[in-house]
Amino acid sequence: MSAPVLTAAAPRRLSGLALGVLMTLANVLGYVFVLIATRALGPAQFGAFSAVNSTGLLLAIPVGAIQVVVARRQAVHPGTGLRIAAGLGLALAVLGALGSLLVVDAFHLSGPRTVVLAMANLLPMAITAALQGVLLGRGQLIAFGVSVLATAVARTVAVAVVGVLHGSIDALFAALLLAGVVGAVLPAWQARRELRDLAPGLGAGALPELLRANRTLGALVALSSVDLLLARHFLTPDDAGAYALGSVFSKVVMWGTQFLALGIVPALHPSTSRKRVLEAAGFVVAIGAVSVVGTMATAPLLVRAVGGAAYAHADGIIVWFVVLGVLLGLAQVLLYAGMATDDGRLGLVTWVATAVIVVVVVGWQHQHAYRILATALVATALVVAVGFAAVLLRSPRDLTEEESATALSELAPVLGGDPSLDA
Repeated sequence: MSAPVLTAAAPRRLSGLALGVLMTLANVLGYVFVLIATRALGPAQFGAFSAVNSTGLLLAIPVGAIQVVVARRQAVHPGTGLRIAAGLGLALAVLGALGSLLVVDAFHLSGPRTVVLAMANLLPMAITAALQGVLLGRGQLIAFGVSVLATAVARTVAVAVVGVLHGSIDALFAALLLAGVVGAVLPAWQARRELRDLAPGLGAGALPELLRANRTLGALVALSSVDLLLARHFLTPDDAGAYALGSVFSKVVMWGTQFLALGIVPALHPSTSRKRVLEAAGFVVAIGAVSVVGTMATAPLLVRAVGGAAYAHADGIIVWFVVLGVLLGLAQVLLYAGMATDDGRLGLVTWVATAVIVVVVVGWQHQHAYRILATALVATALVVAVGFAAVLLRSPRDLTEEESATALSELAPVLGGDPSLDA
C-alpha cells in the first residue's frame, strides 16, 4: 500500500485548522481578560472602562476593514497598506483625544487622560491590522493566527499586571497601549520581506472601499454598544458597572453565534436563499433558548464567577441581557444576509434604531438600568422584525457582477476579522 499523496489542498486545510485553533485560543483569552478586569477594577471603574473602551470601538469601525482590504488587494494592488493605516489610525486617535472633554463629562471621569490613553491605541491597532492583512493576503495563515494570539496574550498580560499592582483605569489603558505597540512588532517581523519589497500604498480606490466595507457592520457595532454608553452616563457608577457586566453576557451570545452568520448564510455566494437565512436564525434561537434557560437557573453563580460578589446586584437583570444577545445575534444574521445580497436597507434601519435608543433614553427612559435595557431590547427586536419581513417578502434572484463585488466588499471585515469582546 502506497503512502497517501499530499495535494496542494492538504497544506491549506492544515493551515486552516491551525488558524482555527489559534483564533479560538485568542477568543478564550478575551474572556479571561474580562474575568480579570471585573475583579481588578470593581463595578464603578469597570463600568467606566467599558464605556470608554466601547467608545474606542465605535471610532475604530473603519479600522476593522483595513485587515481584509489589504489582504484582498495583495492579488491586484500589492502593498502593505501602512500609509492608509497610519493616516487613519492617527486621525481617529486625534479625533478621540479632541473629544475627550465631552466624554469625560458624559461618563463622569476624573479627567481626559483616561480617554486620551484609550484612543491612542487606535494607531497601533490600525498598523497591526494592515500588517496582519499582508500576512492573510499572502496565504500565511498560521503566521496570521500567531499574530492574533500574540496580541491577545499581550492584552491579557497587561490586565493581569494591572490587577496584581492594584492599578487604576488609567494604568490599564496605558498597559493596553503598550500591549498594542508590542502586538504590532510580531507581524512587522513576520512580514519583514513584504515590508522591504512592497509599496506602502494600496492603489486607487482603497479608501472608498475601506469606508464602504463598514457601513452596515458599523450599524451592528453601534446598536450593540450605545445602551452601554448611555448607562454609564445616567446610572450610578456601581449600577453602570453592573450594566457593563451584563453587556458582557449579551456579547458572549452575540459573538458566540456569529459563526452561524458566516457559516450558514453563504457570504461568498450573494444569491442567499430565504431557507438559509431562516435556518441560521433558527439555530441562533435554539442556542439562545438554551442560554436563557441556563442563565435563569444559574444567574447568581454566573455573576459571581464572572465578576465576583461586588456585582451581586446584577443577578436579576442578567437574563435580560442574554435575551438582548439573542436578538443581536438574529440581527447579525439578517444584516450579513443583507450584505451578501448587496441590500443595505436593514443597515439603515439599524442606524435609525440606534438613534431612537439615544432619543428615548436621553428623553425619559434613563432612571433605571431596566429602562435603558428595555429600550435596547425593543429597538433591537424591531430591527429583527423588519429584517425577517424583508427576508420573507424578498424574491430570490442572482446578483449582477457589480452587485456581487459591492456585497463582498461589505462582507470583508467579517470574513477575515475576529470580533473582540467589547467589554
